[in-house]
Amino acid sequence: MNLLDENKIHKIIDELSTDYLSFLQELIRCPSPLTDVESCMSLVYNRMQKLELSPTQYRYTDKDSGFVFPSLVGHLPGSGEFTFVLNAHIDTAPVESPDTWLHHPYSATISENRLYGRGAVDDKAGVAMLLLLADTFRRLAEPLPSTLLFECVSGDECCGFGSLSCLNAGLTCDAAIVIDGTWPYRIIDAHLGQIWVDVCFRGVAAAACSQNRVQSPIQAAFELNKQLQKQCEIWSIQTPDWEGLTNPYFTNLGKISAGAWAGATPEVCECSFQIGFAPPITYQAAFNIFLEKAENIARSFNLKYELKKNLLALNSFSNRNNNLVQLVKSVIPITIGNKMPPLNVAVMGHCDLRFFQRKDGSPADACLYGPGGGYNPHAVDESYEIDHFVPVAKTIASAIIRWNRGAK
Repeated sequence: MNLLDENKIHKIIDELSTDYLSFLQELIRCPSPLTDVESCMSLVYNRMQKLELSPTQYRYTDKDSGFVFPSLVGHLPGSGEFTFVLNAHIDTAPVESPDTWLHHPYSATISENRLYGRGAVDDKAGVAMLLLLADTFRRLAEPLPSTLLFECVSGDECCGFGSLSCLNAGLTCDAAIVIDGTWPYRIIDAHLGQIWVDVCFRGVAAAACSQNRVQSPIQAAFELNKQLQKQCEIWSIQTPDWEGLTNPYFTNLGKISAGAWAGATPEVCECSFQIGFAPPITYQAAFNIFLEKAENIARSFNLKYELKKNLLALNSFSNRNNNLVQLVKSVIPITIGNKMPPLNVAVMGHCDLRFFQRKDGSPADACLYGPGGGYNPHAVDESYEIDHFVPVAKTIASAIIRWNRGAK
């Protein structure tokens, strides 16, 4: 490998980028919220077939919910024994109210160099970039020393089971880049733990004019939210900083449903919480605290309750400053420029970094980088900065080439 090879690959990326931005629009126009991804995954499968990547399908079935999480893996065999993975996810957050969007969430509208739509930045731009890079590297006259695996997975937004299905199938690796939701100068190599818990409070209904005779399950839900927020404050006092994150704890009451009308208190209130936490808290410890608080509140309100962990339950993960992180940081100023120094950071969210392992079970050199900047993931008017598509793809391509130089 030499610099001319790198420049040649960059030129191929330039030539192919328009086609893959169009494919990104096609992906956005095909809804794929959380566990409903099959139609969109078919588009990826067809493209992998066209690229002669010999796509293999894997599935993970969650025994509690019955949900199935598919993944697709394309292959470019290498000349040596090493393996480099590129990973991106096809599932997206759901859309709550399309009418509040400036552009319809599935229109894939481009305006002022932004591509609007659900999943635009999180993470269909990552999937399109993954396929662009696959198309680029398959055009080399000779294979790289490392085998390249191109993983399009589902379940990232709620569990990571698509990536887990790849690991369970024996797809280990030496290095991996997760292309999922970072700006061009930012690399992620650590994230908080997260847990998603559903709770149902059950009581006795009463007419609105007699509401003081009963305890409303809605008020119990609000009290639980208040106590969880207080718990996060306590945790933050005990551990005010983790891997550069200040106050690394949060709780979010993301969904609540209760009642039939304003003329009566509801019998039932169902709600969903997500909690983020840093060490030494684990997801089991967070769940136990949630259980204790829900149980005490139900008792004090004279209500019955049901509680369950939903799909998301993972501990914090950190693989700071590994060799691949340092390599990507060294490439960014060359491919993107010196507008600002590249940073590797921990984030309050979560991702699939924990699923990339070597054959001996140790963590692979891995990071999350790309597909570039965007706005409002999981929210109204999600968009992607399309000017980032080419330079970020070139950065990842150069990182792969330079990593392969060392892998010989």
